[in-house]
Amino acid sequence: MHTRLTISALVILNLALFCSGCGNSEPMEMLDAQSLLDRYEQDRRRHDPNSFSEIDLGQFFVSLHQDPATYQVRFRIFGVIPDNQMSQFQDMIEPCTQRVRDAVISAVQRSELDQLRDPSLGWLKAELLDAINQSLQMRILRDIVFTEFSFERN
Repeated sequence: MHTRLTISALVILNLALFCSGCGNSEPMEMLDAQSLLDRYEQDRRRHDPNSFSEIDLGQFFVSLHQDPATYQVRFRIFGVIPDNQMSQFQDMIEPCTQRVRDAVISAVQRSELDQLRDPSLGWLKAELLDAINQSLQMRILRDIVFTEFSFERN
């Protein structure tokens, strides 16, 4: 009985710390019902050219060392952003461009070879989307679009 109470208390404490952000940085935007509905509607229309724009996030060249081989990953990515948040995104990304680049490179280096061989690159897109939004401390980026993607063994 004492163990159950201790576990319950730890779960509640962890949940409270997680929800409060428990750090010096601002927590990601709070999610209320209207925010969730707005986000659902935006995600549903994320490729609508009338509501969203693509912004160039840069070209990347990443080396992966998997014994005994080395692989080279090259790509250019674009971020899909709601038109009404474009100026806010540009203001946010300027001071942390290097942090975003580092997050992208780290996500690629954490990838398994099979994930990089996937034609849809679904796992990598999800990882990059999460990494970039965390770097910006706000879920403003809605999707990632790859161009010029190559994955080669040296």
